[in-house]
Amino acid sequence: MHYYIYPKGKIGKTLGKMFDFLEMSDSYSFIDDYQEGITLKEQASSIKENIKNGSAKVIIALSLGISITEQRAKKLKNNLESFEIYDYLDNDFIESMAIEVCQKAERMIAQSLFLSRGGGGALIGIVLYGLGNEKHLGNVDYELMNKGAKVVYLDSSGDDMVSRKYEEGQAIVVPLPMDYFKHIYFLRYIFSTASTYTRNDKQIFFVLHHSFSAILEVYIENKIEYLKKVYQAKIDYLFEISRKMTKVTQYLSPNKPILLGGGYAAFDNEIDIDVFRNKDSLLIALRDKEEIEGIEGSLEEILKVGIRLFIRYRYEWGKDFLSYLKGFEHFANFTLLFNNEELNNAIYQSFAIVTSASSMAYTFPLKTLCPAILCFEDGSRAKTQINGESFFDKRLHLDVVTPKELGGFIAKLYCKVDDEYFRLWRDRILDYREKEVYHWRNSSSYIANKILEIIDSKEDME
Repeated sequence: MHYYIYPKGKIGKTLGKMFDFLEMSDSYSFIDDYQEGITLKEQASSIKENIKNGSAKVIIALSLGISITEQRAKKLKNNLESFEIYDYLDNDFIESMAIEVCQKAERMIAQSLFLSRGGGGALIGIVLYGLGNEKHLGNVDYELMNKGAKVVYLDSSGDDMVSRKYEEGQAIVVPLPMDYFKHIYFLRYIFSTASTYTRNDKQIFFVLHHSFSAILEVYIENKIEYLKKVYQAKIDYLFEISRKMTKVTQYLSPNKPILLGGGYAAFDNEIDIDVFRNKDSLLIALRDKEEIEGIEGSLEEILKVGIRLFIRYRYEWGKDFLSYLKGFEHFANFTLLFNNEELNNAIYQSFAIVTSASSMAYTFPLKTLCPAILCFEDGSRAKTQINGESFFDKRLHLDVVTPKELGGFIAKLYCKVDDEYFRLWRDRILDYREKEVYHWRNSSSYIANKILEIIDSKEDME
């Protein structure tokens, strides 16, 4: 049997890796309407023919349980039916494969040399989420292995394991979407940088948010009730990033999870920046294409001043919006960024970032010692306080501006960029680092030690 996996997203690619992990004789390929050569329109005729003769099936591969997924699933089904493809598999089929993957992984751990090499040690699951080449893990997994733990990578990323090296006998990789973690009975302890998984009552989850400012982002997006439910149901121990975030979490969720001051492991591998070198660039890293559309007039204004302008492109914005952005490429000082390497290079060339409810409003200043410009349609949103704290922090951020004000604001700012300007921001941001961020550049080691300490205490009690 040949399976067409639709779409070729994170879940779809993970599903393909599950086929490989189970060494199934069936073949598979992908349908993705954003990639030329494998769109449904291009493949529909052969797909219909193969389904008709009984040699193929289509699998709709999406996450479970959130409203946006339900909308996407409906759209994908409508797409298939528009080409008279009415026979397709969905989450029930994926779940049956997930159960088989978990059963095989359990046998592998029990029967192989995995546990015997290097003696004993705690057995810990590490979730690969596929965001930013797993930079948010920092070195937590390596620190755990160096301290004698055995690691099982739960790979929900869909990516190749190019960025996470592991030693044979000390770690194995199990491809499994986070929707099906409830079937993992061979692991009790799991460390994750995301909290959108399912779970069973035997599991204990340690979580470090991949977003530096997760709780404040959710707050200004009016989704705080959802996050409180996640904290209550899906996290046992939460490694908080900063004192500021801890203060807000304690106020919103005072009983669970147990809070630990962990820091931000993604910073452990950052290089020091020479803040006083010439910086002639501005980075725009907004999350939604509607936010980019809102500053369309400002883009030309900024480019005409002569500022080198970087815009981070997000694949979910689609091909039509990409064409719109490429309309600015007649400016020699305009650059679109498509991957993490390009983004990192732009970060270190920029004197400021324009963003909104994003972790980069914190990580950019802390990495570069240069400020973030917060741009919201409603300029007051970022200053709304909860337990005395707001998303806006004067040590890291320039005053919130509206999209209409942005172009003129940046043009005036650019005239002031000099060594004195950088010294001012360096001192403010270093003050924030010292007073707010836990375990700067040593977060991974601290988190690994704390995980093992908790595991040892639990094992001693049982």
